Amino acid sequence: MSTLNNSNTMPQVTELGNLFLSVTGGSVFYVGTAAQIQSLGDVGQGITSRTSTTVSAALARCTSGRGDVIYVMPGYTEDIAGADAWSALLATDVTIIGMGRGTNRPTFTWTAAGSTVLFDVANFRLVNCNLYLAGAHAAGAALTVLAPITVSAAGCEISDCTIFYGFDADQLVTIGITTTIAADFFKFNRNYCYGATAA
Repeated sequence: MSTLNNSNTMPQVTELGNLFLSVTGGSVFYVGTAAQIQSLGDVGQGITSRTSTTVSAALARCTSGRGDVIYVMPGYTEDIAGADAWSALLATDVTIIGMGRGTNRPTFTWTAAGSTVLFDVANFRLVNCNLYLAGAHAAGAALTVLAPITVSAAGCEISDCTIFYGFDADQLVTIGITTTIAADFFKFNRNYCYGATAA
């Protein structure tokens, strides 16, 4: 299965074609556009009841303590446009896993000075995604994102992501990832972090 456009980096997760089987006991949800789900053919029809078009919508379906997993489709893009953009994150022990490799992994782009994602619920994990903390990594309007990610709960994790901190002198972040005193056992593993020299 090495030719599949998937990244399986989580224990207790088995790759089955272009789907994943989670044996944590939690529910499995998918995030993607309608076109992405349709492109899966019969498989897409089989998971329609468990798909959402935004991460927030999928987070709202999760239940605390169950070990729910949200898989985000390859090539999916989403703007983080406001404070606490994933405010639907209320359940503990949720993992978001991006499918795909390299530039085809899900991409999340912070687009406003005050846009944030808060890791404020225990054991929330984000894996295998592209994170553009200071807007698109290309010439554009001036943007300084103050604190794009804040971790304030125990057991959270960011792993196997590519994280862009800034593009030029007026497109950058003040503090990319903030950890508070409550962020016990935070894991930051195998991430590639990049900020252009001009930033």
